[in-house]
Amino acid sequence: MPLEDLPSNVSFASVLTRSHVDLLTQLAGCSGTQTRDPCRDQCYHSRYRTFDGQCNNEKHPMWGSSHTRFRRLLRPIYENGFNTPVGWDPNRLYFGFKKPNPRLVSQKVVAY
Repeated sequence: MPLEDLPSNVSFASVLTRSHVDLLTQLAGCSGTQTRDPCRDQCYHSRYRTFDGQCNNEKHPMWGSSHTRFRRLLRPIYENGFNTPVGWDPNRLYFGFKKPNPRLVSQKVVAY
């Protein structure tokens, strides 16, 4: 099936097997590990911040740096199982209730 014929909210699992995803990850160089320590020059990093955020936190050098994965405490939940955020469909019910508007929730929490 051509890519342009796929719906915008399609799950990659319906198109690619896990072994294909792993192969693409390997070929793209996205192994998730770095081969060198980018923070070894502490003299430089203690005086200047980096453009990508690496080494800006001495205890946790990769925290907040760009192009790094976030560690999730829980598995992500999407309406379509892949990329549509929960609450995207305003008429869908969760545990019998509609999701509130995030902006209104933020305004009420901050105003409290």
